[in-house]
Amino acid sequence: MPPPILRGGGVTNLHLLSLKDKPYLGFKSTRSLFFINEEEGVQRIYFYTFDFLDFADLFHTHTNTLNHNATIEITSKNLHLLENDLFHLGFYTIAKQQRISSNNAAFCFSKKSPAFSFVPMNDEEIESCIATEQDSKKIYTKLREVFDSTTGHLQNINELKISIHNKQFFILKDSQSNITSLLQAIIHPKSFYINQIFNFSEPQHIHSILKGALAQYIRNGGKYLYAWVDETNHASQRFHEKYGLKHDGLWNIVYKFAKKPKLWAI
Repeated sequence: MPPPILRGGGVTNLHLLSLKDKPYLGFKSTRSLFFINEEEGVQRIYFYTFDFLDFADLFHTHTNTLNHNATIEITSKNLHLLENDLFHLGFYTIAKQQRISSNNAAFCFSKKSPAFSFVPMNDEEIESCIATEQDSKKIYTKLREVFDSTTGHLQNINELKISIHNKQFFILKDSQSNITSLLQAIIHPKSFYINQIFNFSEPQHIHSILKGALAQYIRNGGKYLYAWVDETNHASQRFHEKYGLKHDGLWNIVYKFAKKPKLWAI
């Protein structure tokens, strides 16, 4: 997710990693610039401007380059930041995502946690769940069956293979080798980020994976836990609440461009 939108006197949703190693189209004026990165049919727009009216003029000059899946994301503690400006540009809201967090990753091991009764995997079991490159195509396909690629920032196959190489994916399979439980966690010494998670098996399975990975993280001194959830995904919210994660005030709003003016009021 990008950082908060206001920066250095200008307005932006761009940061150094937004376009790292990614192809893009770029456009600029004297006071504004914007970039379009397209992956698998989804166009993500990043911009920087000192004058939003100038940016609007620049943007509308190049709307012919946009497809039906052009989006802008705004990350801020202000839920309505730039909402009216983007509305007048021709964008409408398609998702409101909440960042949820906890400074106590060990909460799930306390009796106060609804997840307390789930038995964590031991280190050997966790190691056996780490995905390999042979799983990449199945993971790639399954993620697209479960999540919306427009709002979900799903990785392309090459990015996915890098994440697998970095041991970010933990999976369980059924007797037909279908993936039934999956956790993608980006784990650093001081942060544990639940990136993707789903379960089509017994609840114990996904909780055992997550608690096993958390146990290793905590032993190494980690305590901060993060995730993003859609405000309408109540099942996901309830799942994460079991681990003590609560909305910390940060929002990521996904706006989609409507080429037809009659859609602007959606």
